[in-house]
Amino acid sequence: MAARASEPARLNLHDAKITTVQIEDEDGRKRPHQALIIKIRRSKADQAARGQEVRILAPADQELCPIHAPRAWLDVLADDGQLTPGPLLRHIDRHGNVGAKAAGRPPRDDRRRGGITADTVNDIIKTAARAAQLTPAPTPEERAAAPTAEEANAILKTWRTARRAARAAVRRITGYSFRRGWIQQALAAGNPPETVALHSRHSLRSTAFDAYRRKKVPWNQNPTRFLDLAA
Repeated sequence: MAARASEPARLNLHDAKITTVQIEDEDGRKRPHQALIIKIRRSKADQAARGQEVRILAPADQELCPIHAPRAWLDVLADDGQLTPGPLLRHIDRHGNVGAKAAGRPPRDDRRRGGITADTVNDIIKTAARAAQLTPAPTPEERAAAPTAEEANAILKTWRTARRAARAAVRRITGYSFRRGWIQQALAAGNPPETVALHSRHSLRSTAFDAYRRKKVPWNQNPTRFLDLAA
């Protein structure tokens, strides 16, 4: 979706539609592709709630497929008897209870009962980053290897120094990272900026979108390469 953290959290069950579309391949033949159509009813750039549509094609890798995942999630809701109107993404408590059955403070809007928030999305992204060791942290082995409190504190001090250095080297990983990361990856893959901006719902004149673009042209795309000047 190239979404802000709040956008998937706000989705309702009927805002996601799994479908099949026909796409013309390089040989001119139309072939069916699985697709996901997301309706974003309100966003930071759409305060008037005119609504925006995001279209997502299924990749070859099912492990990373944004269409396989919601299909599997809908099966979970169906098995739990909760394939009912309401939030698409729902809370799961530590006992495995889903949605309205899960423990937690009831929301102000009862129609959002059982749903997650932008903070939930943010926490999921940060937890995944730590699990992937993208965020420095002392290992259990490092902690166990410290026989004294002084050595344990030294390990923590080293870890905090490494964490500060990592934050200085790269931008922090938060719920916003899957918006920023998608845009940067799409641009790096050679997609036209206007196409990427259309998908991420940016204006090409947006200073925010311009910040994602590389300020240096890759050598193989350098315009001076194609001048064909003769001495």
